[in-house]
Amino acid sequence: MGRYCCDFCAYYELWVENSSNAQALYNSLVKPIIDDRRISIFWLIAGIAFVIYLSVNYNKGKNEEIDNLETKLASEMEILIQANSQLSKYRLDDNISMVFSKFVQNNPYVIAIQMYQFTEKNLRGNTILTAKYIDGDVTVGENINAIHQHNYQCKSSIVRQFRQAKELFEQDGDGTLLVDFILSAYDQLCKGTIDDLDQEDAVLCSLMYLSLEMLENEFGVNMVLGDKEEELRKLLDHYRTGIFRGAILKGTTYTFTHTKENAKLDRQYMTQMVTIRDEKRIFLIALDSSVLDADADENLTAIKDNLEGLLNELENVYNIAKERVGD
Repeated sequence: MGRYCCDFCAYYELWVENSSNAQALYNSLVKPIIDDRRISIFWLIAGIAFVIYLSVNYNKGKNEEIDNLETKLASEMEILIQANSQLSKYRLDDNISMVFSKFVQNNPYVIAIQMYQFTEKNLRGNTILTAKYIDGDVTVGENINAIHQHNYQCKSSIVRQFRQAKELFEQDGDGTLLVDFILSAYDQLCKGTIDDLDQEDAVLCSLMYLSLEMLENEFGVNMVLGDKEEELRKLLDHYRTGIFRGAILKGTTYTFTHTKENAKLDRQYMTQMVTIRDEKRIFLIALDSSVLDADADENLTAIKDNLEGLLNELENVYNIAKERVGD
């Protein structure tokens, strides 16, 4: 390639030196600019600047076009991501509802199932436990009132006393602290009339009866506290403390009976606290009272086993949803 360039330059020089046409070309085009300066240097520079200006603006326009296109694509991508996230949430909700519906349909004694988010906060010496309704299913024609959100409040010192007594009893079989807790709570609840008791007293009453039930289940005896026991038990239903009692026991399956005089009298309930994707969930299962008519233990055991299956299905549903959105 270099050789051809050298040859071209040599031939071009011979042509310029010996050709009249080359001389005429030089005189008409090159000489007026370089030697005679018939064209002002100003206009020459201006012309070059104008060409550069056109080139710069052309490139600037192209760059702006590219930037606008990239911004538009990013915006459209964000919209698609948000739409996919919302769609995934709808799919997740639908799949959870299907799991609950199948559970209710496949268990003859189950009237309804409800799932709540459960949180516990310690604020200014009080422990506040909150149950927030998430989803559930109910048999057609049955009356089930879901608590959309319910707060249970109690002094943190009382919750600690109960948990310490419960832990000692479960680990060492020592019920001394449980008995002390029961007597102390009963004495406090009996200081005024039943009409003077509020929601915080209902929480204390719940902890007292949980302590009593642990002792009764362990030793196989029924314990009577005193004259106000029946009235205090009504306090539990009035403030709907069943979810709280199930939650405070954490991983233990807890069952209780609806004792209030209405259409739900003697209805059985089962609760189970679990952890799903690092969040606490409590399940409330409503059972027809006939579950206790015959083979009660077998029926309740079957429902517990089916609940384990439901939890496995829910775990799979959440995992699939997680893979779809790329969490």
